[in-house]
Amino acid sequence: MNDWFRQFAKVAAVFLGGAVLCYGTAAALILRYEARLAADPALADGEPTLVMGAEVADEPRLTRVDAFVGTLKAEVKTLPWERALVRNAYGPPTLFFAVNSVGEAFILCAKLAAVPPACAPVVASSSELRQMSGAAVTDKVLTRIGVDPYIPPPDQPKVAMVYDAPTARTF
Repeated sequence: MNDWFRQFAKVAAVFLGGAVLCYGTAAALILRYEARLAADPALADGEPTLVMGAEVADEPRLTRVDAFVGTLKAEVKTLPWERALVRNAYGPPTLFFAVNSVGEAFILCAKLAAVPPACAPVVASSSELRQMSGAAVTDKVLTRIGVDPYIPPPDQPKVAMVYDAPTARTF
C-alpha cells in the first residue's frame, strides 16, 4: 500500500506542477498585456480615430518603408513629410500622408503622378497607423501635425471594401 501511495503522490505532483506552471504563464501573459495597454495610449483608447490620407505604395511592395522614403524624398521634395505615417493594414507596410480632405489627398497624389509609386486617397483607422519612429498615432499626434479626425458625412451610405474584388458593395 505504501508503494502505491508513493506513485500516486509522484503523479499528482507532476500534474499539480504542470497546473502551477500553466497558471504562472497565464498570469505573466495577462500582466504583460496590461502593461502594454498602459504604455501604449493608442491601444488603451476604446475607439480608434478615422484619418483621411493618401496612401503611397511601392508597387511590388518589396522595399522597406524607410528605404522607400529615402528614395521618394530625393525625387519629390514638396511632399508634407511632417505628416508622413506608416500604415500597417493588410500586406506590407505602406507610406501614408495624413490630410484633412479628399481634395488634399488628390492634390498630393497629383504631385506623385510622374513618379512610379501608386497613390490613392484612403480613410484609415488610427490603429493601423504608426509614426515614422514606430510610435502609435493618437489624437494628440494628429493635432500636432495639423490633421483633424475624419468624420464621414451623415448622408453617405455605408460602404464595405471587399479586397480582391473589382467593386465595393454598399450595405
